[in-house]
Amino acid sequence: MVDDQGTEAGAAEWSELPPQVRRFLAGLREEEVTMLRDGLRLLAAISTVGRVARWLLILGAGLIITLGGVGDALIRMWHWVVPPAGPK
Repeated sequence: MVDDQGTEAGAAEWSELPPQVRRFLAGLREEEVTMLRDGLRLLAAISTVGRVARWLLILGAGLIITLGGVGDALIRMWHWVVPPAGPK
């Protein structure tokens, strides 16, 4: 890929690209390059949101399971102190 300065390192990278990719990149207009950059940023943001959403779902499932267990334990401890009313 040619860097902003047009150095030889950029030219060497450009020559390593397959001819089909070079033709594609050479035919891009400035607004298309901007659109591609924005699209890549959008994909990165979507990927980040996806990772956060996955961990939030895991956290939510863990909280539901944990709170269920804690609630059950509290009810059992309460029944030690105050036995449940039932037939005698």
